[in-house]
Amino acid sequence: MPSVFSIFEKRANLENPSTSLANPAAWAVELFSSKSDSGVSVSEKTSLMHSAVWNAVQIIATTCASLSIDIFEVNSDGNKISKKTLPAYRLLNRSTRFEGGISSFIHRQTALTWALLWGNYLAEIERDLRGAPIALNILDSSQYKGETKAGKKIIYDLRTSKPINLANVLHVPNITLDGVWGISTIANAKNSIGLGLATEKFGNKFFA
Repeated sequence: MPSVFSIFEKRANLENPSTSLANPAAWAVELFSSKSDSGVSVSEKTSLMHSAVWNAVQIIATTCASLSIDIFEVNSDGNKISKKTLPAYRLLNRSTRFEGGISSFIHRQTALTWALLWGNYLAEIERDLRGAPIALNILDSSQYKGETKAGKKIIYDLRTSKPINLANVLHVPNITLDGVWGISTIANAKNSIGLGLATEKFGNKFFA
């Protein structure tokens, strides 16, 4: 008995005419994957194999992470006053109490890497019994999505489809179109990055 997909045997995927619609697994992967026009799949992690991406992220993240972060409080006159005695200042600049015990420098470097590649850095704020911040636990921002609803910022956990408590989350977005959720640099530049990776692969095979 012929397959239910046999009626599509002579039809092709418009995105890639060489892929028959009789093979749903193949065209589904092409439709929803991050494959570039060069045929190379590009993700936030694989993009780092491109030397230009690696160098750009490494220079920006390392340089910015070496800078100290100041904490200000706005008084009744509207003036900003530096507050280096606040727990948040010690946490961001001196404390090593982060997830896994990493230093504040490495945490800031990691935060910028997430923001540059995935478009967003998210961290859960861990607090003591008094409510003071004592730790930052990095979240996988690819598992979250932000938007505005009724003029309010909302970030959803895609695994549960429920909004998270923004009071306990530190969010640093990349360039954004809605002022809430950052755009993935890699997703937007996947074709140019894919071309670079494909060219490098071809050159390595040609001269091998």
